[in-house]
Parts: sequence; structure tokens; C-alpha cells
Amino acid sequence: MNGVEIVTRPGFWNIPVWAIIGIYVIGIAACVICALGIRKSYLLWRAGKPYAMDKETKRRWGFFYREGLLQKRIVRKPLGSRLHFWIFWGFVFLFFGTALAVLDWDIGKLIFGKQFLAGGVYYFYKLILDIAGVVCLIGLGMAFYRRFIKEGRQFEKSMRFIYILGSLAVIIITGYIVEALRLAAEQPAHAVWSPVGNFIAQVFYSGMSKEQLEAQHLWVWIFHGLISLAFVALIPATYFSHMYKSPTSIYWQRTKPRGLLEKIDDIEEQEIFGISKFGQFSWHDRLNFDACVECGRCTSVCPVNRAGGPLDPREIILSLKKRMEEGYSKSEDILVPDVVSKEALLSCTTCGACVEQCPSRIEIVNTIAQMRRSVGMEEGQFAEGVAKTLQNIQSVGNPWGLDPDERFAWAKDLDIPFAEPGVHYDILYWVGCSASYDKRNQKIARAMIKILRASGLSFAVMAEEMCNA
Repeated sequence: MNGVEIVTRPGFWNIPVWAIIGIYVIGIAACVICALGIRKSYLLWRAGKPYAMDKETKRRWGFFYREGLLQKRIVRKPLGSRLHFWIFWGFVFLFFGTALAVLDWDIGKLIFGKQFLAGGVYYFYKLILDIAGVVCLIGLGMAFYRRFIKEGRQFEKSMRFIYILGSLAVIIITGYIVEALRLAAEQPAHAVWSPVGNFIAQVFYSGMSKEQLEAQHLWVWIFHGLISLAFVALIPATYFSHMYKSPTSIYWQRTKPRGLLEKIDDIEEQEIFGISKFGQFSWHDRLNFDACVECGRCTSVCPVNRAGGPLDPREIILSLKKRMEEGYSKSEDILVPDVVSKEALLSCTTCGACVEQCPSRIEIVNTIAQMRRSVGMEEGQFAEGVAKTLQNIQSVGNPWGLDPDERFAWAKDLDIPFAEPGVHYDILYWVGCSASYDKRNQKIARAMIKILRASGLSFAVMAEEMCNA
């Protein structure tokens, strides 16, 4: 093209054959180890009991797109959302940048003899990756500030998270240094398209000889490659496993109404109610436990925990996750109180705030309800006041033990119609205990009768109405 040479991406600049062969061998091994680790997670989930999920594939992909990729649930909290969003998408671009580099060289160059990362495409590619790295480093810095400096008790402040954040930062920084050393040695005209690498080259390496730059480049390249591949290999065994566990949990979240308890079929014939042993959990429950990212959002919004109560949703999930990882030998051990305290279970209000905040969509309330069902129906133990409430409902049809003959006292002057067998009504008005007995709520019931009469529709209430709790 008029004698103008098109710049292409340098595949293995300054890298000897032995290092190239070594990085390929280690790379393949890292991918195999990672794949085996993911398979181990899958087998851990599948060891649970069968659980039939409703088939709503299109809706599930919608969950995955909104909550997994766009992270709509995470972005509800300003600082926490931005840092995770930036880290996530920064690494997405860096990952695909690395994948494109492999395809460009191994497929384009070695097989077809032509690279697609060339000219303007290559310049744009370098600019995007430099920006992605900066975005990641900003997110990591914000994460460190949030966990260790700004916010408080729900975040674990340990060396574990220093290693987690630090390892990602080291991978990015060493990548910039590799780039800077090459730019300082070659000094190409297109270096401006790598603003971060070019800046580091000019500030730190401008006075070094080409031999010194090449020597440092080789060893930093090897170090960068090894820690990057070690990161890949260790994903399933570390905190970073949430990269595939959390999206999987999001995809497989239940589409039924939040807090809906599973119906007990043939209840009179059953001997087991709820869950009392770990081996009774389903594969979906196990996936939920494994998907916890330890963010503490569930605990931070729990009204019981905020009021100083014994319930800590995150600790319940982490305790169950730990029991799951201990293997089959623990599957028949009693969960309450060995793993989860009875006080914590009984104090839960089942409000669902924890589920709404969870970025992995873990069904914490359903898990608590299943264990509490076992405690209540098999052991006959309930939260304070619940036993008396149930006795009142059974004996007089309302939770307060009030006179059932006074249930419709609020409507004595309204001449309300009572439902009769075989008669069709447009509306059957269920008044409920609160509107029947509470002086304030009785005004609502009376107003409702006036509205129904004005509508011209046929309606009735049930004379034998009682609490449906």
C-alpha cells in the first residue's frame, strides 16, 4: 500500500523459544486445573437432592443479563457498586484482550499468515486495554479503601483480602511494566496509543540502554505470565470462584414469588418436615451456599441484626457452605444447633430484605424457613409468642384469642350479605382478622363495603371466616 508498512501487534517480542514453549505448557496446565476445579464445584452442587426448577429459560437469561452483566442489583449502593462494576468490566476487557492476542498470533499469524490486530485496529486495541487496566486499578483502590478504611463491621479485614486485591493489582501493574519496557526499547511512533505504558516508559526507563531494557523485559514478562496463569489455575479454589458461581446462582434463581414455602403433599403421611440434616438440602440450596461472595449486604439490611438480635444471615450461609465443603461424612449431622443456632432461626422475620440485597440471589429466607419448619413441626419449638398465637387460631380462629362471635361486630349496621352455597358472587370479600378486630382497620373494612355497594357488583363475605395464617 504505497510502501507504507502497517504496524501489527508484536507476538513474542524479545522472548526466547524456551520461554514461549514454557508459557504454553504452563498455560494449558492452568486451564486444565481450572476446568477440573469448576467440575469439582459442579459435582458438589449435584450431590444435593433433586429439585425441579420451573422452565423459564428466556426469563433466566434476562436475570443473567441484568444482574450478572449489567449488575443492576449491585449498583444500588454507590461506592460498592461502582468499584465492583469497574473491576468486573475492566477485567472483562483485559480477558478478551488477552484472548484476542492469542487468536491474533496463534490463529492469524501462525495458521493464516496474517494478523488482524494491525494498523488502526491495533492502536484502538492498545488504547482500550490501557484504559481497562486503569479502571480496574481505580476499582481495586476503592475496594481497599472501603474494606479497610471507610466502612465497618460487615467487612472482613484480614490478610486474605489484602492478597485478593493485591494479586489483581500486581497482575495489571506488571502488565503495564512489560508494555513500558518494550516501548522504551523500541520507541515506536504509535506509543501514544498506549498512554499508561508510554508514561511509565518515559518516567522510569528513559535513561536505560536497550540491552538493560530487554533483559528486564524478559524477566518481568515471565513473572507476569506465571502469576497470571497461577491466577487462572486457582480461580475455583479461591475467593475468585464467585466469577462463575455467582452468575450461575443468578441464572438459576427461583422465579416463584419470594418467600413462597413449598407445599407439603400428603402432610398426614409425612415423617420428615423441613430440613434438619445437611444431606436433605437440594442441589439448588448447595449452589446458593457456594455462591456467597461474603459481601455482608444481607446482614447490613437485616432488621433483626440491626436491632441487636441473634440473626446474621451471612454467617448462616457461610456456616452451611463450610459444612458442605467438609464432605459426605457430615451430611447426616444435625444442623440445629450444631451449625445454625435455634435463636437465630426463630428470630428471623422472613421479610426478604436479605434476598433483595444479595448480588448472587441466594434464597436465604427459604433456607431459614426450611430449617425452622423442621424445628417447629418436628420438635414443636417456636419463637416467643408464636405457640400461643397458633393455639388461639386453632381454638377461636384469630391470633389474639378474641371472641369469634364478635368477628363481624364492625358491620352490624351495614347489613352485609353472607355467602350462601350454590350462589354466584362477583366478589368474595375476605375481611381478615386485623380489619375484623382492630378499631383502626375496621374503618377500612367499612369503607370497602361502601365501595363494593357503589360498584354495582354482587359480593358477599364468609360467615365462617377465620384466620388464614
